[in-house]
Amino acid sequence: MSAQRVGILHPGDMGVSIALSALDTGCEVYWASEGRRPQSQQRAAEAGLRDAGTVARLCELCPVLVSVCPPEFAWDVARRVIATGYKGAFADINALAPEEKIAMAREMIAHGIRYADGGIIGLPSRTPGETTVFLSGPAADETAVCFAKGAIGARVMGPEPGRASALKILFAAYNKGMIALQTELYAAAQRYGVFDELQGQFVHRGLSLEKIVLQITRAAPKAWRWEPEMHQIATALEKVGMPGDFHQGAAEIYRRLAGMKDCSKLTLEQVLAELQRNSPPSE
Repeated sequence: MSAQRVGILHPGDMGVSIALSALDTGCEVYWASEGRRPQSQQRAAEAGLRDAGTVARLCELCPVLVSVCPPEFAWDVARRVIATGYKGAFADINALAPEEKIAMAREMIAHGIRYADGGIIGLPSRTPGETTVFLSGPAADETAVCFAKGAIGARVMGPEPGRASALKILFAAYNKGMIALQTELYAAAQRYGVFDELQGQFVHRGLSLEKIVLQITRAAPKAWRWEPEMHQIATALEKVGMPGDFHQGAAEIYRRLAGMKDCSKLTLEQVLAELQRNSPPSE
């Protein structure tokens, strides 16, 4: 039996990790280089991905497609695939609200595409068990098979689209929302002159200052992607009668840090300075 062909749209850091798990499972993994940045082309080449050139050709080659992109581009990617006449399985594993995934599923299925709703919990990783792709929807099982032997495994949550994204969104609401809150509190503590005292209270209650700093400095370069994710979380919470205001505030924190995209080896001081620089003057 020939190897399953899987197409990745588009291989950023997480997309490459997903692609490597499919390669580990024995799949042939393709991507489409047309219009992509040189950094993306280098990343895909180093990972051993095969270049289909265009999205249309990718759709011809691959019976399974996986969309891994910032949430604000997810619909555009999905509709580009629909426009090719594709009839395979399409897994959207982006951070969209469940209602968005359900609507996408309806549109995909109406065009003869088998759909999987997905959500990733964890960071890009080559360590088994650290990160999982949760899948639900009609194509969840056939998508999960493509990652059965990879470091990033897949777990199927049933045939209903929306369940996987609900889990992802709610976990991100806690995890990324907490990082935004800690960043905001540290910046405010600096302004009030109680930074050391606040840290002392965190330590007194068993929190790790090293972990807090690591999370903040690792989050800042991704803030440009996390801002729209916070808006998706707010929408998802409001749909079930919960307030979304907190996560709209978290989105604003990440918006102010968006200029740190692609920065590396950041310090806490640099992140807090950037947040302060992009904050309105205090009264």
